[in-house]
Amino acid sequence: MSASPLAMPDPHALLSPTAQADPYPVYHQLRAVAPVYRSPIFNGWMLTRYEDVKAFLQDPRVAAGSLDVDVRATLPEDLQDKWTEIFQFLSMWVIGLNPPEHRRLRQLLNVGFKPRLVEKLRERIQEITDELIDVVQATGQIELIGDFAYPLPAIVIGELLGLPASGRPLLRTWSQTIVTFLSTGTQGDRAAIEAMHQTLRDITDYLGEIIAARRSTPQEDLLSGLIAAEEQGSVLNAEELVAACVMLLFAGHETTMNLIGNGFMALLQHPDQYALLAADSSLTSNAVEELLRYDGPVQVIWRTAAEDIAIGGQQIHAGERIIPCLGAANRDPAQFAEPDRLDIRRANAGSNISFGHGIHYCLGAPLARLEAQIAFASLLRRLPGLGLVDEAVVWRGLLSVRGVQALPLAFDKARTRDHAHQ
Repeated sequence: MSASPLAMPDPHALLSPTAQADPYPVYHQLRAVAPVYRSPIFNGWMLTRYEDVKAFLQDPRVAAGSLDVDVRATLPEDLQDKWTEIFQFLSMWVIGLNPPEHRRLRQLLNVGFKPRLVEKLRERIQEITDELIDVVQATGQIELIGDFAYPLPAIVIGELLGLPASGRPLLRTWSQTIVTFLSTGTQGDRAAIEAMHQTLRDITDYLGEIIAARRSTPQEDLLSGLIAAEEQGSVLNAEELVAACVMLLFAGHETTMNLIGNGFMALLQHPDQYALLAADSSLTSNAVEELLRYDGPVQVIWRTAAEDIAIGGQQIHAGERIIPCLGAANRDPAQFAEPDRLDIRRANAGSNISFGHGIHYCLGAPLARLEAQIAFASLLRRLPGLGLVDEAVVWRGLLSVRGVQALPLAFDKARTRDHAHQ
């Protein structure tokens, strides 16, 4: 008796609370029924096969771009100017640029994130990690996101740029606004658009004061280097300088925060893999790659067809939106055997595409990997017996960026280890 054919998923399926907690069954169904799927909800073509996603991310016929300019025409008149300001600001982010502008800014920003330079940050990242663990060590509990996963990368990118510690709470608030806008504001949500518009003004004012101070008194930090490039006149203009700083601040902590949160959720749901990693820290590097593959922090990204493209029997016309689903690609059984099984020893875990592919590959990937490796190794070593305090974990409910709102954990404080005696 033959199996019943799979039905096409509900177009709204990925927006449901069930899919927000676990989108992978929907991805599997899409991949099986319509791997190149024209979504009426997201106004674009969703790609769910690993081979297709990877190919499209390096296809010169596909242009970067995360916002649909056609959205402006659908908005009430009082929002259209705000939308234009937001669009103009975000269009300066290097992740949304195409050559030759992309190459110019990418080469400039790459200077601060080369692997050999990132490796020099290892000692400082370890210090920050230990300091954060010291704060909770005697309590027996840690809210992993607020106490650790957010402040660790936020402190690192803040120090790298040379921003004052007093601005960290503002950074998190602004970041949450940006994430919400990229998920719902791009669909025309009024509250998200208005909040994003105000946030960009607030960030610009905040950074403007710091940039002015650096102009008069340069320091040994990335911001001073960017200002020096801007003052040369041909490399970076004043607006691009502010936009670059905002992008680095946002991307510099959001991805790592969710990588740590999602990764711990995955380990807690797979006690055998948790025990394996806790017992053998030499597995940490490959474990981070597998955690990126299994439940990565970025689920989908947005592209535009620069010219007509045919794929999977579908014709995508120039100007249409393309939505490569990184999360779906990382669970494609054609690339990863038993993709729904977490295996921190997986031989090809490193072929995940959680940081993208091609010319827009995440420039902060080496830093995110290093932060995550230190984080997982240190938490498992110093806080034994970590487990959920409340099983009802709430996910943030966003399509593009995946992460938990909070992750309260308990550990055996009688067996904790001081970092000075490791």
